[in-house]
Amino acid sequence: MKLATNEIANGRLSHLQRMNIFFNNCILLIQINQTEACKKQIQQFKSLFPGAVIESLFLETALLYKDKKINEAIKVLETSEKNQQGSLEACFALTQLLLKEGNVSEALQRLRNCKMKHKLAIVSLMVQ
Repeated sequence: MKLATNEIANGRLSHLQRMNIFFNNCILLIQINQTEACKKQIQQFKSLFPGAVIESLFLETALLYKDKKINEAIKVLETSEKNQQGSLEACFALTQLLLKEGNVSEALQRLRNCKMKHKLAIVSLMVQ
């Protein structure tokens, strides 16, 4: 990871490669319970890659979920879902969190409200 972050500093990598390395580094920090370092890394990720809204949203949500702040993670996803005009990724992530919490009826309601609710995968989820 040190080699990869040195490459970022040197500017030898493409924009997408730098973004993926930062994203993976944040995931690594979440996995090894480095909460404060991860928060700083997410803020740096947001400032360096302002177009990666969904990715930064997922990092924030994953960190909140890891810290057992599930209700806060759900609120972040709900807010972002409203701001993103029904982002399909945010809808799926919110549905997954609601299912993990055992709130099946609300998860189904969220799936029904997804902008692509007639896609085969979403219909299949609702039927099961």
